[in-house]
Amino acid sequence: MIFVGICRWFVVWGVLLCEVAAQTEPEYHSLRLVGGHSEFEGRVEIYHEGEWGTICDDNVNMDVAEVLCRQLGFTGTVTYHFGGHDFGPGEGPIWVDDLTCDGEEESITSCRFQPWGVNDCSHKEDMAVECQTTSLRNLALESLAADEPLRPTAFVIEVKIQSVNDNIVQPSIGYLFFKKEGSWYPVCAEDWDMTDGFVACGELGFPGVRGVKGGVLSERTDIQYVLNDLTCNGRESNLTDCRYTVSTDSHCLNDMYAMISCVRGPHVDFTPDSWTKRGVRLKAGGLVNRGRVEIYTYSAWHPVCDVTWTHAIANVVCRQLGFGSAKTIHGGAFYGMGFSDRTVSDIGCTGMEKSISECKIRALGSVGCPHSRDAGVVCNIPERQEQNVRLAGGRYSHEGRVEVFIGGEWGTICSTTQWNMRAAEVVCRQLGFGHAAQALRMATYYGGLNTAFALNNVRCTGKEMRIQQCYSSPTNFHSCWRGNIAGVVCMNELPDLAPHVELMERSTHLEDRNMMFLQCAQEENCLSPSALHEDVDWVYGVRRLLCFTASVSNRGLDDFRPFVAKQQWEWHSCHRSDFKNMAHHPDTPEYKTPGAAKCYFNSLCRHYHSMNVFATYDLLDITTGQPVAHGHKASFCLEDALCDPDRRAKYACIGLQDQGISVGCYDVYEYNIDCQWIDITDILPGLYILQVHINPERKVAETDYSNNLVRCELLYTMTHAQAGNCQIVGDAS
Repeated sequence: MIFVGICRWFVVWGVLLCEVAAQTEPEYHSLRLVGGHSEFEGRVEIYHEGEWGTICDDNVNMDVAEVLCRQLGFTGTVTYHFGGHDFGPGEGPIWVDDLTCDGEEESITSCRFQPWGVNDCSHKEDMAVECQTTSLRNLALESLAADEPLRPTAFVIEVKIQSVNDNIVQPSIGYLFFKKEGSWYPVCAEDWDMTDGFVACGELGFPGVRGVKGGVLSERTDIQYVLNDLTCNGRESNLTDCRYTVSTDSHCLNDMYAMISCVRGPHVDFTPDSWTKRGVRLKAGGLVNRGRVEIYTYSAWHPVCDVTWTHAIANVVCRQLGFGSAKTIHGGAFYGMGFSDRTVSDIGCTGMEKSISECKIRALGSVGCPHSRDAGVVCNIPERQEQNVRLAGGRYSHEGRVEVFIGGEWGTICSTTQWNMRAAEVVCRQLGFGHAAQALRMATYYGGLNTAFALNNVRCTGKEMRIQQCYSSPTNFHSCWRGNIAGVVCMNELPDLAPHVELMERSTHLEDRNMMFLQCAQEENCLSPSALHEDVDWVYGVRRLLCFTASVSNRGLDDFRPFVAKQQWEWHSCHRSDFKNMAHHPDTPEYKTPGAAKCYFNSLCRHYHSMNVFATYDLLDITTGQPVAHGHKASFCLEDALCDPDRRAKYACIGLQDQGISVGCYDVYEYNIDCQWIDITDILPGLYILQVHINPERKVAETDYSNNLVRCELLYTMTHAQAGNCQIVGDAS
């Protein structure tokens, strides 16, 4: 038996106490933190079968970190890290992989993970955490000091501003209150300064603080607790991470209570188009204050790698975007994968910078940090109490008929042809339900037949923050049939398609093809109108085609599936000929992928159409932007032609198999497949814009439509065509 000394600093008494204890074998499945600068941080290790081992960082998130810190005896989590962070790689076995928790478990043994020791990880993927500096282990000792203030070790501070003007729904100026045991109590003004106010405003969803001072409360009844001795360094995401005490006094020193004035960001007043600001943006989050973090550097947008992603960096990002501090940080492509060829893999921020441009970006690359490790964030945003819109009649809170509050009563929306996915996105965003999965035009199964219409002809761009900002008519309901009730279904996990821009650019070229080989293409309406004539020698005619390869990957969180059921797919019966494997990896065109059967250009196929319009191809006049030639891709085949190394193909086109694009997989239409072109036979040589639009009608919901549209500059001569400067420009549908 070995005796060791354990020393701890107790804040209450201001002394260092040491105890001597016999070192015994650790408890089965106990945890420890290794390699940190304090007892609150480090690489997580777990004791199993008589040996300490590590936990792989695959799939971990804040829920996992909360359980780990709680089991270690702390009250909460500051953040978690991938790849061991600065705490170094572990040694010995990797006991736990694919750890998934709900966040409420008392121990990770109650969570879900692979069998002990089964993993596909290395010690470069060891998980680490930073826990809150308040430890439950000290709670019993601290409570013995009856004359000392109670430490708030059993709860997380929740704050609000009580406005001096009762008419303000969302105040940014007023007295600061904290919540304890279900009631609100004041914060004392002693030692109250701008740094404390900066953290408080950030937690409340405001990007900055205008001023702080002390004031006398006009109503002081039923004060059971006060918060005092608040000390923050400004880098905290919330007041819980600051130092403070909670006492049972009924008043503060000199009866002075903390007052605060916060800077109101643009989102407080629901200003549209505020996702992107000065070189940083949030993507695919559904709500304006959350998403995948992307930084504009080296003339392009790049996602941030989660290896060094911390609350300090996230705080800078959130405040730069006009929000408060970071509420939650995510890794592991929580909001889907980006499609840049690089990631920002090392950022240095103190947390006090006003812009991410003030931080040091130390590395930009793709080696060692794939897009499956893209970072995300949820920023604090002020709560809005009055929405004036709701969903009713649904089985769940995130679905139902849409009702708006106008003129003192609730009414439905008449679902004209203008009611589409753009309008549904605004409703889901306004209600905090994420992305729109469906826009329903006859949602009578959600009830409301006896409810009067409140709005008609609602037209949205999709960027509005609330439905009231869309164009609408509160009158003229004579054209609304009683069953035209607008409804929505909201979801968080959806696919996200992104075209391969570089492959499209380098594969664009001209081909002249004989009409003899274009019979099926003509039936598919893939040729210009001039190809339709009654000349007996038409079969010997030649069409000039602008051909290119279209590779589309699914970077989202769910599979992309046709919006109609398989039994509703449309059968096209052309003459069938041979098939040839045409699917190639976007970056290695020479590589042939077995099993991907699509029609060769001189083959006429029998096939199903799972979507009438999967993509549109247009040649635009470079001056007016008007289309001068048109093509389209009717999805007679949506399949996993190629997948990322950690993904497995699920969908194929042979026979009547299921069609779709799995997460992390590519659907590839080579340039020599029927209809993979624009017929430019009637077009004069010159400069044009080549435009490709994926999922243009939004028939299938996605987390982000802004990466669906590609435009290239096109030089067309009588002998060749060359595309250049191809870029993703957004969604113009």
